[in-house]
Amino acid sequence: MQRRKLLKFGVAAASLTTYPVWAATAQSGRKLESFGLQLSTVTPLMLKDFEGTIARVAEIGYREVEFSAMGFLGRPVEYVQSLLAENELSAGVGRVVPRLPEGFFALPMQEAMGVYRQRGGLEFFIDNIKHSLDIALAMNQKFLNLPAFMPDAFTSLDGVKRVVDLLNEAGDMCAEQGVLFGYHNHDWEFAEVEGVIPFDYMLANTPADKVGYQLDVYWVTKAGHDPVSLLGDHAGRFPSLHLKDIDAQGDFANVGSGLIDFPRVVRAALKQNTSHFFVEREGDILWLATDNLTLGGNFSYTPSEYTEDLFVSDPARAEVPESLFPNAVETLEENINGNQILQVPELKWTAYASYMVPMGNNGSLELKNADVTSGTLLVSRTE
Repeated sequence: MQRRKLLKFGVAAASLTTYPVWAATAQSGRKLESFGLQLSTVTPLMLKDFEGTIARVAEIGYREVEFSAMGFLGRPVEYVQSLLAENELSAGVGRVVPRLPEGFFALPMQEAMGVYRQRGGLEFFIDNIKHSLDIALAMNQKFLNLPAFMPDAFTSLDGVKRVVDLLNEAGDMCAEQGVLFGYHNHDWEFAEVEGVIPFDYMLANTPADKVGYQLDVYWVTKAGHDPVSLLGDHAGRFPSLHLKDIDAQGDFANVGSGLIDFPRVVRAALKQNTSHFFVEREGDILWLATDNLTLGGNFSYTPSEYTEDLFVSDPARAEVPESLFPNAVETLEENINGNQILQVPELKWTAYASYMVPMGNNGSLELKNADVTSGTLLVSRTE
């Protein structure tokens, strides 16, 4: 892997190249014993150069890695074990991955993503646990974490109870093999449903000896909660942490450059015996298709706020402008109860490409194109 390509990755690469000060000062000046990198941070590089990226992560100074929900990108377990040993890296925490059909990684991107989404559905959950548990055992991993259930699993209390049932079933399966099953949070598990906070319900209704939780401090903070309070209130439930930072706008930031007090978080985690810490930086997905062509994109999901009744009207409607028919507005209001009232669309995504044209005298011309799309923006008249 060329260093130029690593640097070209941008913010994710920047988050890797400086060993954080807090890692050495979190507890009486000693370094964290299990301090690693979540490899989703460098997925585009892994796709381009799997072996070179692993080597570079080790060269930077990380001693542990956690593979993403894409798993080993088609590599066999034995090969990955050998590669990790060669680079003096451990991977003690596993990730639930879908059981993908043979030849998956040779499929065109759009088709592959369709298969991946399908195989990641609830109907395949138990089969995916069996598949991932086999991998975890082969890797000698003692922890196996589910990256998430999607937001639509948490829209009702019945849905939350179904989630808990699945977590407990997976916990039983893993415990029989000496592995602790776990769940990785986002922010949607903290949105109240029928008077219940799903994450609280999940913690209260899963046994600590069979179901753990991987606390993602960015998503907890984004949901308006304090990760230190969660660690203290539920001591012993979080064997591993994802360390991601947040900026003033609620977006991702490189660890140590945002608002989260990581020494405080790490001290609280060590106190409750968290044993694995993984730096992670979410953001753009880039594919370095060739030396000159870069393709990329990003995706953002902001959960809606809901109300029983929400009436909206469009004062700019061409057929009945409010300026000419002020008394008609009330009759034209539409009740969109259950829809969002945040002044941001739920879904936002961007796709872009750049092509570098070599010029004379070591110069170059960069051509760029971007497409930005968002979901519908609905705003309450009372805001």
